[in-house]
Amino acid sequence: MKRLVLDLETTVQKLGGKTDNSPFNPDNKCVSAHFGWLGWDTVDEVRSLVFHHNEQMKSDDPAPLREALLEADLLIAHNAKFDVLWLLEIGMPIPPKVYCTMIGEYLLSKGQRRLIGLKATAERRSMAA
Repeated sequence: MKRLVLDLETTVQKLGGKTDNSPFNPDNKCVSAHFGWLGWDTVDEVRSLVFHHNEQMKSDDPAPLREALLEADLLIAHNAKFDVLWLLEIGMPIPPKVYCTMIGEYLLSKGQRRLIGLKATAERRSMAA
């Protein structure tokens, strides 16, 4: 099974005092994609593509991301609903299966109140290994 790990970074707008990072806000952009194939115990090589950034004049070609998504049997992302919405909005294919590590962490917490953001989850899970 080919398992692709993905993290997207986007712009954020303030709308009525609230944070809006949705792909449905026309002022928001997908800034970058960071992805790699999950090996036995780690991501083998992380590939980074930059699409919209003030310090980069020309956007990277999105073809490597599209190819990886088409090749993947499973997409793994923290808060996958966010990443999948953005992928759909920018015209990318979605692999047949999606696993959300945020939902997984929520379930593993068994009702305990704890932070389940990516940083907190990574710190907790790296200490458990």
